[in-house]
Amino acid sequence: MTKKSALPDAWDDDWESLADKPEPPVQQVALEPVKLSKAERKAKHIEEQRKLWDAAESPEQFHFLDTRSEPPLKTVYQPTVQLLSRKPAPKIASRRDLTSGMTGMTLEDDEDSEEERRKQVELSLAERQRKAQQEREEKQRKYNEV
Repeated sequence: MTKKSALPDAWDDDWESLADKPEPPVQQVALEPVKLSKAERKAKHIEEQRKLWDAAESPEQFHFLDTRSEPPLKTVYQPTVQLLSRKPAPKIASRRDLTSGMTGMTLEDDEDSEEERRKQVELSLAERQRKAQQEREEKQRKYNEV
């Protein structure tokens, strides 16, 4: 039953005797340096430098960009604009508001008519313009004093 199979079997190897044998020395072929003249060494050096500079100055072709003639410089995607706003803070009823009930209400709490609102806006606008004019005059006076 010493049938050889196509697959090598580690049990059949005589690895102990193989491990004890020294490896055959690798013969190193010593190449004797070729003697070059000074002019030949200089010409060889110049040629190597020229090749080095040519390789550095010519950009390497990237093959992943070859599918398009020019790489895309701007994105086509435009994100949708979202307007963000803050909701007004919720009005919390205080204890005073709860206890006063109807006593805290006045005639001004009723809704104003459109005419009254318009008049108040006009008054507030005129008031703001008057204050702005006074502030400008005060600033001009201070500037002139300085």
